[in-house]
Amino acid sequence: MSVTTEHRTGSSRIPGFGAIVGVSVPELELVEKRLHEVVVSQNDLMQRVSVHILEGGGKRLRPLLVILAARLFPSDVRAVVEVATASELIHMASLIHDDIIDGSDCRHKKPSLNSRWGNHLSVLFGDHLFAAAFRLLAGIGKKPRVISVMAKAVSCMCEGEFEQMSYSNDYDQSEGDYLRRIRLKTAELIAASCVSGALLSEMPEELVTSLYEYGICLGCAFQIVDDVLDFTSDPSVLGKPTGSDLKCGTVTLPLLNSLTHPVYGQRIREMLRRQPLDEATIRAVSEAVKAAGGVNYAHEKASAFIDRAKRILMAFPKTPPRTALEGIADYVLTRAY
Repeated sequence: MSVTTEHRTGSSRIPGFGAIVGVSVPELELVEKRLHEVVVSQNDLMQRVSVHILEGGGKRLRPLLVILAARLFPSDVRAVVEVATASELIHMASLIHDDIIDGSDCRHKKPSLNSRWGNHLSVLFGDHLFAAAFRLLAGIGKKPRVISVMAKAVSCMCEGEFEQMSYSNDYDQSEGDYLRRIRLKTAELIAASCVSGALLSEMPEELVTSLYEYGICLGCAFQIVDDVLDFTSDPSVLGKPTGSDLKCGTVTLPLLNSLTHPVYGQRIREMLRRQPLDEATIRAVSEAVKAAGGVNYAHEKASAFIDRAKRILMAFPKTPPRTALEGIADYVLTRAY
């Protein structure tokens, strides 16, 4: 299968990409080409929106997981590229809708769709991407279970958003409530990407189940690290403003753990009563969360998920794709954005 030189991915997506996965992934370039093909439009405004989204970058983690999971056993490359493309379209659509819900102004160091074109257009374009994704999935033919897996992941994401709204500014929720929410909101799509790739291959069913568990662990760790970065990262590196979770009333693991601290816990609660939170209060809460050990605790929790994910991979033959999946697990824990 030839590889186009247009819309290149490679190391531009993740710093040290080649070192992380340890294998060449030409399918990612085919995915990038397909992304541009399937969202193209004759409508000038829609086309400008498409260019804005596609040039906004992104890690392409979910397509990479589809590709590597499929490589663990023999598979059809054409179908793999289609499903990998669909996984990224679903992810992109979910980010557009997230930005609308959160009122976010920035995504990947660029203006968010809603801040530039408004909520109405953004909702429509997110729906367009969802439709494009499932059109691709329907086109692969002999693997209808892949459609079911991806549809379930989208349903879980919606349920996770509902739960996030239900627990907004609830500082008495449990860690279990938080973990259930991030599993639904983030981990299920990452796990579905792994499973979809597996279903396109000749993988035994018991190993498909193992790969699902790997994806859940990886996805939970990914979201916890994302929540940590909202307290610790430089906005210019993260590509979006920090402190956005606090501003939106989203209670994440670093904050939740710090609220149990014998000294800082009450102090943080008092600051959080100053609704709506101004920038000075957000900075003060962030510093208190770090001082209370909430950031360290959350990072340890993410590390435990990654350790479990890598143990699960030991059920697979020691091959370059397995090594690459292990490398992705390590990357998730150490990423800066």
